[in-house]
Amino acid sequence: MPSVAAGANVSPCESVTARPGVDVSQGDGSRVAAAVFRGEVVLVPCPSWCSTDHAAAGPRDLESVAHASDSVWLPTRAGLADMEVFVSQYPFADGGTAPVLALDATGCGEFVELTRAEARTLIAERRAKLDDFEALVDLVP
Repeated sequence: MPSVAAGANVSPCESVTARPGVDVSQGDGSRVAAAVFRGEVVLVPCPSWCSTDHAAAGPRDLESVAHASDSVWLPTRAGLADMEVFVSQYPFADGGTAPVLALDATGCGEFVELTRAEARTLIAERRAKLDDFEALVDLVP
């Protein structure tokens, strides 16, 4: 089944056995999402990190196709929400976007996008605070 590369000019599939929104696993283990573009069904390849169930998302227009990785949950305590981080990409929205790290630090379901540099800075800051936390723990008998 023909497919289109993310960011490439899309073209209609010559032979489509999938319905829009249906996950189609390729023989090599890669996955694609079916989408509608100019009234035709096209296949959008998933990045290797994508774990989105495109079939469950239902039919999508090309601009609405979104890829997301599995989430990493950073646990907190005292009734605070866990922090959630995952990779996200909308390859055909507003001219296409590169993958970004999405962070929900409050548990409200609203995410901020982090660049790689911003994420590395956040990780370094958290590590430093954990060192401070460990020093406090060592003060308790």
